[in-house]
Amino acid sequence: MKSLKKIPWGFILKFVVAFGLITYLVQSGLLDFSVLMKASRPEYLVMGFFFVLANIWVNNVRWTLLLKKSGIECTMWQTFKLCLMGIFFNFTLPSSVGGDVVKAYYLARDNADKKMIVATSVLVDRVIGLFGMVGIAFVTLLLNFDKVQQIPMLSTLLLPIALVFFGMFTFFMLAFSKRVNAWPPLRNVLARVPDLISKMFDAVHGFGRQKMTFVYAVLLTLTSQVMTIFFMYLFAEAIGMGDFSIGAYFFAVPVGLIVMSIPIAPAGLGVGQVAFLALFTMYTGVESQVGPLSITAFQVFSLMIGLFGAGIYLQQKKKLNIEAVV
Repeated sequence: MKSLKKIPWGFILKFVVAFGLITYLVQSGLLDFSVLMKASRPEYLVMGFFFVLANIWVNNVRWTLLLKKSGIECTMWQTFKLCLMGIFFNFTLPSSVGGDVVKAYYLARDNADKKMIVATSVLVDRVIGLFGMVGIAFVTLLLNFDKVQQIPMLSTLLLPIALVFFGMFTFFMLAFSKRVNAWPPLRNVLARVPDLISKMFDAVHGFGRQKMTFVYAVLLTLTSQVMTIFFMYLFAEAIGMGDFSIGAYFFAVPVGLIVMSIPIAPAGLGVGQVAFLALFTMYTGVESQVGPLSITAFQVFSLMIGLFGAGIYLQQKKKLNIEAVV
């Protein structure tokens, strides 16, 4: 009996569950590792892998920056390990934001007196990431305005993207303003809206006293987006489908990532493939598998990196309780 007690049953259970979920994703075709075999130039795959890794690192730098400016003591390595865990859980939990919950949970566990700050840092990090995606898509459409006018679906898409971009820009400007923040009618409105919105507004206002932090965070977001764009462009070249201009990627990738960020499926699996097929077809007028294949390769590399996060999770002594976090 004593020998049975010494067996790390919790570790074994977590390993079995994690392995089972990954096996399901692969066998169901949601994650197709064979897409990497289509590359005729292996060196492009190596470069692509490091593009994905660098993308993750840059996003982690942004989150760490927000945390430190919020008074959370942490190192880049500590948050990077949490990001790796988050990537793994993006694939294994039933939404594309499950990883955010996990990394917030473990960081809040070590900062029990600052749980709300940790939670809002993840939320603000997401919002800034979304702002960067929308901004790149909007600028790309403006730079290709002649083409947009010729394609009805693109011209239809321009207005909502513009509204979202200027809406988010206005939100940030208002949230940064001390005078606006203290305006009684606004405080009355915030008292009536869902608690999540008012907390996000107040969290963003906190960064208004550190405008350069916000600027750095946006620049890191743009860097991350450009890395993803060039990864997909590079992979298209690797599989001999590099027929489209870089402009097509600057349009399709940010918009496609926005669609994938909607919490529908784990890590946007399946959703991304459909979105990128439609977006590349919309922009180029040619139906091509370059978008679905490229985003699948990006997801495969992300999962491979996320498996290191699974190893980190298995070493955690305290069991994850997502219901408590939510």
